[in-house]
Amino acid sequence: RAIKENKTFRVDIQPMITLCGDEKALRQLVNILLDNALKYSPEGGAVSLTLKGTGKNAELVVSNTVDSVPEGELNDLFDRFYRADRSRNSSTGGHGLGLSIAQAVVNAHRGKIGASAPDEHTMCFTVLLPLPTVK
Repeated sequence: RAIKENKTFRVDIQPMITLCGDEKALRQLVNILLDNALKYSPEGGAVSLTLKGTGKNAELVVSNTVDSVPEGELNDLFDRFYRADRSRNSSTGGHGLGLSIAQAVVNAHRGKIGASAPDEHTMCFTVLLPLPTVK
């Protein structure tokens, strides 16, 4: 999809990361974040996914370039039916449920999810999920 839409897609996954949880739900989480990143990055933009171990957590980061960061509180993006840019509803599709579903998946796995904007043309979603404890 990234190639079709003239976007750069970069993946950096640390080997040997193991999570315990609902595989289908975790796949859905990644799909939601990547779909969102591809949907809202402009033509010629960039999307990246990184996964690495950070202490007791796995850290998943999906970031993408944007024309402009949505105004308002970034954590509102996780509210059901919330659309940051109402003018793009018909062009981007969807119902404003994806990120609230992503948050529910993360919560079910005892993790944390947040949105940030490192600069005015970058959106970043960070997920922390607990790694299994070794006994």
